Amino acid sequence: MKFVVSKEIKERPALRLMLLLLAAMLLLFTLAAFFQHSFKGYLDPVELRALIAGNPELFQEPMILTDLLEVVHVNLFLYTFALLLIFSLYLHHPDREIKKQIWMIAAFGALLVDNLGWFAVRYLDGVFVYFKITADAALHFMMGLMLLKCLAFLGKKG
Repeated sequence: MKFVVSKEIKERPALRLMLLLLAAMLLLFTLAAFFQHSFKGYLDPVELRALIAGNPELFQEPMILTDLLEVVHVNLFLYTFALLLIFSLYLHHPDREIKKQIWMIAAFGALLVDNLGWFAVRYLDGVFVYFKITADAALHFMMGLMLLKCLAFLGKKG
Protein backbone atom coordinates (compact mmCIF):
# COMPACT_ATOMS: atom_id res chain seq x y z
CA MET A 1 0.00 0.00 0.00
CA LYS A 2 2.77 2.37 -0.92
CA PHE A 3 0.25 4.55 -2.77
CA VAL A 4 -1.10 5.63 0.61
CA VAL A 5 1.94 7.79 1.26
CA SER A 6 3.32 8.22 -2.24
CA LYS A 7 3.87 11.74 -3.55
CA GLU A 8 4.56 10.42 -7.06
CA ILE A 9 1.05 10.86 -8.45
CA LYS A 10 2.00 13.56 -10.94
CA GLU A 11 5.07 11.73 -12.22
CA ARG A 12 3.46 8.29 -12.58
CA PRO A 13 0.36 8.15 -14.79
CA ALA A 14 -0.22 4.46 -14.03
CA LEU A 15 -0.40 5.19 -10.30
CA ARG A 16 -2.77 8.07 -10.97
CA LEU A 17 -5.00 5.78 -13.08
CA MET A 18 -4.99 3.10 -10.38
CA LEU A 19 -6.00 5.63 -7.73
CA LEU A 20 -8.69 7.05 -10.01
CA LEU A 21 -10.16 3.57 -10.54
CA LEU A 22 -9.92 2.83 -6.81
CA ALA A 23 -11.82 6.02 -6.05
CA ALA A 24 -14.46 5.09 -8.63
CA MET A 25 -14.91 1.62 -7.09
CA LEU A 26 -15.14 3.07 -3.60
CA LEU A 27 -17.78 5.52 -4.81
CA LEU A 28 -19.69 2.59 -6.31
CA PHE A 29 -19.40 0.77 -2.96
CA THR A 30 -20.69 3.84 -1.11
CA LEU A 31 -23.69 4.25 -3.41
CA ALA A 32 -24.48 0.53 -3.35
CA ALA A 33 -24.28 0.42 0.44
CA PHE A 34 -26.58 3.42 0.75
CA PHE A 35 -29.16 1.85 -1.56
CA GLN A 36 -28.82 -1.48 0.23
CA HIS A 37 -29.57 0.26 3.53
CA SER A 38 -32.61 1.95 2.04
CA PHE A 39 -33.96 -1.31 0.60
CA LYS A 40 -33.36 -3.20 3.85
CA GLY A 41 -35.31 -0.56 5.75
CA TYR A 42 -32.28 0.85 7.59
CA LEU A 43 -33.30 4.39 6.60
CA ASP A 44 -36.93 4.10 7.71
CA PRO A 45 -37.29 4.79 11.46
CA VAL A 46 -40.33 2.55 11.93
CA GLU A 47 -38.87 -0.41 10.07
CA LEU A 48 -35.47 -0.06 11.68
CA ARG A 49 -36.92 0.21 15.18
CA ALA A 50 -39.02 -2.90 14.54
CA LEU A 51 -36.00 -4.77 13.17
CA ILE A 52 -33.77 -3.96 16.14
CA ALA A 53 -36.14 -3.63 19.12
CA GLY A 54 -38.98 -5.79 17.83
CA ASN A 55 -42.67 -5.02 17.46
CA PRO A 56 -45.09 -6.71 19.89
CA GLU A 57 -48.12 -5.79 17.76
CA LEU A 58 -46.72 -7.75 14.81
CA PHE A 59 -45.26 -10.47 17.06
CA GLN A 60 -41.78 -9.51 15.88
CA GLU A 61 -38.99 -10.48 18.26
CA PRO A 62 -36.15 -8.06 19.02
CA MET A 63 -32.78 -8.72 17.45
CA ILE A 64 -30.73 -11.07 19.59
CA LEU A 65 -27.31 -10.00 20.82
CA THR A 66 -25.34 -12.35 18.55
CA ASP A 67 -27.06 -10.96 15.44
CA LEU A 68 -26.54 -7.43 16.68
CA LEU A 69 -22.84 -8.06 17.27
CA GLU A 70 -22.50 -9.67 13.85
CA VAL A 71 -24.04 -6.67 12.06
CA VAL A 72 -21.91 -4.19 13.99
CA HIS A 73 -18.76 -6.28 13.54
CA VAL A 74 -19.17 -6.53 9.77
CA ASN A 75 -20.14 -2.85 9.40
CA LEU A 76 -17.21 -1.66 11.49
CA PHE A 77 -14.72 -3.72 9.51
CA LEU A 78 -16.05 -2.83 6.06
CA TYR A 79 -16.52 0.86 6.68
CA THR A 80 -13.25 1.27 8.60
CA PHE A 81 -11.37 -0.34 5.73
CA ALA A 82 -13.29 1.76 3.18
CA LEU A 83 -12.54 4.92 5.17
CA LEU A 84 -8.85 3.98 5.34
CA LEU A 85 -8.75 3.73 1.56
CA ILE A 86 -10.79 6.90 1.07
CA PHE A 87 -8.58 8.88 3.44
CA SER A 88 -5.45 7.57 1.75
CA LEU A 89 -6.81 9.02 -1.49
CA TYR A 90 -8.11 12.20 0.12
CA LEU A 91 -4.72 12.96 1.67
CA HIS A 92 -3.47 13.66 -1.86
CA HIS A 93 -6.18 16.29 -2.39
CA PRO A 94 -4.90 19.88 -2.14
CA ASP A 95 -7.29 20.88 0.69
CA ARG A 96 -5.84 22.41 3.85
CA GLU A 97 -4.64 19.91 6.45
CA ILE A 98 -7.09 21.08 9.12
CA LYS A 99 -9.98 20.55 6.71
CA LYS A 100 -8.79 17.02 5.96
CA GLN A 101 -8.53 16.27 9.67
CA ILE A 102 -12.03 17.59 10.33
CA TRP A 103 -13.42 15.38 7.55
CA MET A 104 -11.61 12.35 9.00
CA ILE A 105 -12.83 12.95 12.54
CA ALA A 106 -16.39 13.61 11.36
CA ALA A 107 -16.49 10.47 9.21
CA PHE A 108 -15.13 8.22 11.94
CA GLY A 109 -17.49 9.87 14.43
CA ALA A 110 -20.45 9.18 12.14
CA LEU A 111 -19.30 5.56 11.79
CA LEU A 112 -19.05 5.21 15.55
CA VAL A 113 -22.47 6.79 16.22
CA ASP A 114 -24.01 4.66 13.46
CA ASN A 115 -22.74 1.43 14.98
CA LEU A 116 -23.41 2.38 18.58
CA GLY A 117 -26.90 3.31 17.43
CA TRP A 118 -27.72 -0.37 16.96
CA PHE A 119 -27.15 -0.97 20.68
CA ALA A 120 -28.82 2.27 21.75
CA VAL A 121 -32.01 1.43 19.84
CA ARG A 122 -32.04 -2.13 21.14
CA TYR A 123 -31.21 -1.55 24.80
CA LEU A 124 -31.97 2.10 25.61
CA ASP A 125 -34.80 3.65 23.63
CA GLY A 126 -36.24 3.58 20.14
CA VAL A 127 -35.75 7.32 19.76
CA PHE A 128 -32.06 6.67 19.10
CA VAL A 129 -33.09 5.32 15.71
CA TYR A 130 -33.07 8.90 14.44
CA PHE A 131 -29.44 9.38 15.58
CA LYS A 132 -28.51 6.12 13.88
CA ILE A 133 -30.20 7.03 10.58
CA THR A 134 -28.70 10.53 10.61
CA ALA A 135 -25.22 9.16 11.30
CA ASP A 136 -25.58 6.55 8.55
CA ALA A 137 -26.71 9.15 6.01
CA ALA A 138 -23.94 11.54 7.10
CA LEU A 139 -21.32 8.80 6.79
CA HIS A 140 -22.38 7.94 3.25
CA PHE A 141 -22.64 11.62 2.30
CA MET A 142 -19.12 12.36 3.61
CA MET A 143 -17.66 9.29 1.92
CA GLY A 144 -19.30 10.20 -1.38
CA LEU A 145 -18.23 13.83 -1.21
CA MET A 146 -14.62 12.99 -0.40
CA LEU A 147 -14.55 10.48 -3.24
CA LEU A 148 -16.03 12.97 -5.70
CA LYS A 149 -13.34 15.47 -4.67
CA CYS A 150 -10.69 12.79 -5.18
CA LEU A 151 -12.11 11.83 -8.57
CA ALA A 152 -12.04 15.47 -9.68
CA PHE A 153 -8.49 15.90 -8.42
CA LEU A 154 -7.15 12.65 -9.90
CA GLY A 155 -9.03 13.12 -13.15
CA LYS A 156 -7.50 16.43 -14.14
CA LYS A 157 -4.31 16.56 -16.13
CA GLY A 158 -1.02 17.62 -14.59
